[in-house]
Amino acid sequence: MNLDKELEQLTELRDEHSIIKDSVLYLATQQKIEQKVLNALVEIDALVAELDCEGERCDQLKELLGGMNSKRDNKLTVASIVIGALSAVADVCISNDGWNKGVAIGAGVIGAGLGWATLSPKGKRLILKHKRNHLRAIWEEKNSDEFPPIVWYMLNETRFTNSQQSTMLRNIRKRWLTFTFEDDIKEANKSVLFKSEGVYTEDLLETRSQIVGQLKATTQLLNQNFSSLLKQIKQL
Repeated sequence: MNLDKELEQLTELRDEHSIIKDSVLYLATQQKIEQKVLNALVEIDALVAELDCEGERCDQLKELLGGMNSKRDNKLTVASIVIGALSAVADVCISNDGWNKGVAIGAGVIGAGLGWATLSPKGKRLILKHKRNHLRAIWEEKNSDEFPPIVWYMLNETRFTNSQQSTMLRNIRKRWLTFTFEDDIKEANKSVLFKSEGVYTEDLLETRSQIVGQLKATTQLLNQNFSSLLKQIKQL
C-alpha cells in the first residue's frame, strides 16, 4: 500500500501547526490513508470468509465420510458375529471331526479378515477439487490469485513478525512441515493437500481443516493489525 510516506506527511502536518488539522491538505491526506486501510480490511475479511468456508466444507465432508464408514463398520461387525455364531453351531452339529475343524478354521480366517477390515479400514474416500488452493500457494511460496496483494506482501515481510528474523509465510510452512509431516519434506511435497485436486480420506479432511484453520487465524491477525492502524490514523 506504500503508506509510509503518507503517514510521515500526515505526522508532519500535525506537528507543524496545531491549526492545520482543519486544513484541506491534512484532511485529504488522512482520508486517503484511511481509504487504503479500509480497502485492505475488506480484502482481508473476504479472505477470512473464504478460508472459513473451506474449513467448514472439509468438516462437513469429513462427517459425511464418517457416517458412511460407520455404517460400513457396523455391517462388517454384524457379519463377523454371524460367522462366529455359525462356527459355534457347526461345532455342535457336525460330528465328523475333520469337517468340524475345517469349518472352525475357515470361520476363524474369515472372521479375522473382517476384524482387520473393521479395525483398519481405508473406508470411503472422495475426490476434492480446489478452485483456489491457498495451502498450495503457501507451500510453494507462489501466489497466483489465492491471496490479495496486500496480504501476500505482509506474509512475506519479516517486519510483520515478532522476531523479525523470518516471514509469516516461512513460519507457517515450517509449522506444517514439523507437525503435519514430521519433517518429511518428500512426503509433504507429494501431499494431496497442496494439489489442485485429489483423493481424500476422513483423516486427510481433518488435517486439511486444521491447517486451513491455522491459516485463517494468521489472516485474522493481519486484520487486527490493520484495525489498530486505522484507529491510530484517526487519532493523528
